[in-house]
Amino acid sequence: MSPVKSALRGAAALAAAALGAGAFALPAQAQTFTPIEVFVEDYSPIAYGDAPEKFGLRIAFGDDFAEGEHDVTAVVEIDAPDGGFAIGLPDGTGSDCPANDAGTVVSCSWEDAPSASFWEFRYAPTAELASGEYPYTVTFAVDGETVATEADAIEVVGTDTDRPYLHGIADYTDVAPGSSIGIEAEVLQQAALPADTAAVVAVLSGPVYAVIEGVEVTAGYDNCTGDAWGGPGVTCVITDFPDEPGTAFALSPVDYALAADLPGPYWYCDCEYEVFPVDADGLAAYGGVTWDEGSANLMGLEASDGPGEYSDPFTGYLNIQTAAQQYDLSVANLNAKGAKDTETTVTVSATNAGPAGAVRLFDEVGSYAILGKLPAGLELVAVDDEDAVCPDAAEWADLLPREDVDGLDFVCFFDALPAGETMNLALRVKITGDGAANDGTLAVASREYEEFGFEADRSDNDAVFSVNAGGSANLPTTGTSMTVLLGGAGAALTAGAGLAFTARKRRIPSAA
Repeated sequence: MSPVKSALRGAAALAAAALGAGAFALPAQAQTFTPIEVFVEDYSPIAYGDAPEKFGLRIAFGDDFAEGEHDVTAVVEIDAPDGGFAIGLPDGTGSDCPANDAGTVVSCSWEDAPSASFWEFRYAPTAELASGEYPYTVTFAVDGETVATEADAIEVVGTDTDRPYLHGIADYTDVAPGSSIGIEAEVLQQAALPADTAAVVAVLSGPVYAVIEGVEVTAGYDNCTGDAWGGPGVTCVITDFPDEPGTAFALSPVDYALAADLPGPYWYCDCEYEVFPVDADGLAAYGGVTWDEGSANLMGLEASDGPGEYSDPFTGYLNIQTAAQQYDLSVANLNAKGAKDTETTVTVSATNAGPAGAVRLFDEVGSYAILGKLPAGLELVAVDDEDAVCPDAAEWADLLPREDVDGLDFVCFFDALPAGETMNLALRVKITGDGAANDGTLAVASREYEEFGFEADRSDNDAVFSVNAGGSANLPTTGTSMTVLLGGAGAALTAGAGLAFTARKRRIPSAA
């Protein structure tokens, strides 16, 4: 081979080697990776008015993915009208998923990503979005190069014209016990009524969950009945109704009266209301028209300025808080007298000085308790009171979870004690000692939550239980105080006890 050909062949070999090296040493940003896991979940269906739902994304790569050297992105594109979805981030996640102004594109990114990248954002349909399925695509990329694409759809329910009214939340505070207020519940009509609408039904309830009986709901209109979903409240059927989308309406006033003896302050009325259209069959299901449609005494819908906050197409909330009013429970000292080995009946007396009533707080067992420790030389034979609920000692710790019940001889519960009245508990006891003793104790206690502060004066909640004591009994100077404040979070664990008090409903936070 000539030196020239040899040189040319060597140059060609070097060029080929250089070309090959270039082909297999691409820049890092041009590398293509195949994911070993791709996850997309929208957790629908979701209804307008629901809490914002999460949208989860995850992509993972194998050992060939150099952690910290690549940027990973996931772009969600939703086929929905502008403004149809509100997009936001969950608190504390640090997710980098900004959305465009229209709420139709969410761009998630992770710079210098690990081998597994994940994101989460929140979304919720807005009032403008109708029921249906809204397709979306998710495009995953590494350093700008697409590595995976997923497609699915968000299912939105309950936002069509079957529920064209948005409801609000109204709070009424510092309402005096014994007074009443006329509530004009409001709605915002967000869409035209169905063409076959024959009537608009308005249902306003009393307290939905509370055991307490102290809120009466009445509406003296010809087209209203005294019932709400089978419970306290009113149902009104409106056949002369407006149809003006974008307009806020107020129902004719409904009277909410509070009992005069309610302690407070407390949110006694976690009350609800619904306004919705019905067709001819629906009108018939509500009994049809049984009133004079020309009457001047009819529940109706009138345009109003409105409070400006409407969110739920299904339910609105009316919350009533009473003004401050306390009760004052007390128990009297007690002295059992008699000869040794004889039986006698003594009466424990608990009084409520008012002005508030000690109203029923719990559904079962009782809301208030008499607790007793017998003095030395006295034995309990029986509780002679058919109305008292006196559980076995094995149940005391569960019923009174915040109290040390060791050493007590009896615990008896009762439901309520109106202001100015006295509750008597008859005990049959046997005198077993020779001398006098005043080392017994009595207490009256409420199973209320501590923070309510309904008890005006706890200093008279304790008394002395004596046997054959001369003169007036005095409180012992030693021993554990029998002052008891029951309830709190632990009382909710009481077997069979249904809490009357319930947490106030809150507005659903905006997804944005």
